[in-house]
Amino acid sequence: MAAATSKASHVTSIMRLLGGWTERVSYGIPVGGAASRLIAEITISSTDEALVAAGYRFLRYNDDYRIFVRSHSEGYRALAFLAQHLHDTCGLTLQTGKTTVVGHDTFCARYLPTPEDVELQRLREQWHELTEAIGLDTSYEDIDQADLSEEQREIVDSHNLPEMFRAEMQREGEPDVPIMQFVLRRLAQRGTEELVDDVLDNMDRVYQVLPVVIEYLRSLKNTSPKRRHGIASQILDLVNGSLVSELEYHQMWLLDLFAGSTEWDHSDRFFALLGQMSSLLARRKLVLAMGRAHSAQWFASRRTHWTEESPWVKRAFLAGASCMPADQRKHWYKSIEPRLDILELAVVRWAKQDPF
Repeated sequence: MAAATSKASHVTSIMRLLGGWTERVSYGIPVGGAASRLIAEITISSTDEALVAAGYRFLRYNDDYRIFVRSHSEGYRALAFLAQHLHDTCGLTLQTGKTTVVGHDTFCARYLPTPEDVELQRLREQWHELTEAIGLDTSYEDIDQADLSEEQREIVDSHNLPEMFRAEMQREGEPDVPIMQFVLRRLAQRGTEELVDDVLDNMDRVYQVLPVVIEYLRSLKNTSPKRRHGIASQILDLVNGSLVSELEYHQMWLLDLFAGSTEWDHSDRFFALLGQMSSLLARRKLVLAMGRAHSAQWFASRRTHWTEESPWVKRAFLAGASCMPADQRKHWYKSIEPRLDILELAVVRWAKQDPF
């Protein structure tokens, strides 16, 4: 690593990070954002050099190796060499389920690209051409749609963005996050629902960009109430008991669709969900959604128990309770103000100015 830069302090920091990461227990190389890719390449580059020095012909993409040999026995020797070097230098191990020696015909049938693979690759090349045309240094750089010039937007719109998105849904492995983000944000600017069904049918793949998905759904301009009702029903079905809902963060974003607007309907499901949710973030969004839905009777029935909730949920309750009739909320806010902290008082002042 020191050969790559003269900044010794950077090298020291990264080496400490890697040294304390696993304590010699193998968890694999870090693969994720741009920074983790760089660290992964630095981590594993010495193994590449060792394979070259040993005379092996190979290809590597991220943490996937393809070593080309003349016989099965040579293949197993190569695997043994690779496994030993990874363990000794990086504390890494091979995944037995993905590691095998195969013959020429099996390799061609299993790993060489099919016509569908070629088409997917063509679309990915279009993406790289697109990012280059609009002046990005790398295809992983975040794109601020508002900063694009009219000419750059014309370049963007000349490409089939929905086709690019669908290609990501079909490819093996994880879809490319920058591509998904860019396509959904551009379609959100247009307000078109062209990819709504693709998104909803592939939530187990697009959950990595869930905030952008919700932003896209909010942008829909000419969607009928019936269509919105159906979309919202599918989103609520994901909130409890799906793969996507395993993280509180995902539950929060799914429910955020309802916390800011009444146009998605389904207020009849909020109370039942509130009884099932243990996540404070999810409960906060549900309370806000009930306020948006003007569930005034629920807030009136709970106004003597609101202090039993966590701080985040309490503040949501203070905001949501502004949906109660004007006289009722005025007297209730006045009665509790002496007991509120500075942040709760700020929420009440805001809610008074702009009641739900």
